[in-house]
Amino acid sequence: IDVPDDFVEQGVKASTAYLLLAIDPNGPHPGPLSHDSMWVRDAAYIGLALLQLGHADTVRTYIPNILASQEPDGRIPPIQGDDIPWDDEEWDAQGQTIFLATSYYRYTGDLKTLRTWYPSLRAAAHFIIDLREAESETEGPAAGLLPPSKSAEDLGPEDRHYYWDNFWSVVGLE
Repeated sequence: IDVPDDFVEQGVKASTAYLLLAIDPNGPHPGPLSHDSMWVRDAAYIGLALLQLGHADTVRTYIPNILASQEPDGRIPPIQGDDIPWDDEEWDAQGQTIFLATSYYRYTGDLKTLRTWYPSLRAAAHFIIDLREAESETEGPAAGLLPPSKSAEDLGPEDRHYYWDNFWSVVGLE
């Protein structure tokens, strides 16, 4: 990065270093203390930043770990690692994983690696489609959305539809 303000430029370098320090073998961690797990949501955000800053090699190392946790039905657990604080039924991890893997490809052109990930990405996409089809009977304002989830346990009950589940699913399918 090259900007006229040296202070800003140094801040970007420091922030990049912090992001790289937060990478454990299974991926980025949102914090060094109570959150000793990896959230796929953070992996997508941090992965995009690292790709934009020229650290595609780092992102490439943790995408296979996310995919390795995929369940037979295509679901990707939203929280992963050795110290998962709770088990969530969230619907955003599938789209985030597809987004991250395809972003890796867009930044690197590494078609060979994308092809190895493709079966898992396709299964994640089908999981999203199956969720929507399961909710196709819903009428009213929630028609066409994914099922309610615990995606925002800090904002409300698990019987609500949350924006980012649907947003990330659309992003993944696109």
